[in-house]
Amino acid sequence: MVVGLQPVTANTTVTGQISFKCELVKDAPVITATSSKWDNKPRQFIRWVSDVGASDGFTPLKRCQQVAPRLQSSFADGNAYITHGYKNRNPIICTTDQPGEGCKNLLFTLDYRVYGSETSKNKIEPTVVLDDLFVLSRNNYTGMPMRQAACRTYISMNAIFEGQTKRAEKICSTVN
Repeated sequence: MVVGLQPVTANTTVTGQISFKCELVKDAPVITATSSKWDNKPRQFIRWVSDVGASDGFTPLKRCQQVAPRLQSSFADGNAYITHGYKNRNPIICTTDQPGEGCKNLLFTLDYRVYGSETSKNKIEPTVVLDDLFVLSRNNYTGMPMRQAACRTYISMNAIFEGQTKRAEKICSTVN
């Protein structure tokens, strides 16, 4: 599991290009976001600290190096929402272009041995990872954060980069 998002806190709207890259910060791999709006000073976005997946060759550094370009490509293509879903029955964290839509681009796969597959009876919903990763609580959501399996969480990267308090919402539908 990925742990430790350090929220970007900007007081101005981000209209320029944002770039993502993997860097080592205090010996931990971190995806940073950089924008001319922040005088090109990188801000920590996702800190990779868990060794889940390392036995399969997915060390925190390798995940960081793989996810940073995926974030860059997704954000550049207008997929500015991070959400969750399933691919080949495995739980994933992905991006999409608007709330209520399914996954457009894979960011990373969650370990099915930990979270279960799409058809597992005792699976842990991938939304739990988003809640932990982005330190979501009822204070971050637009509306009430419903805890139902049929609901999907959508995190607005723009809201994070703009320093908005409300940056997540739950939408209940049948999207896959």
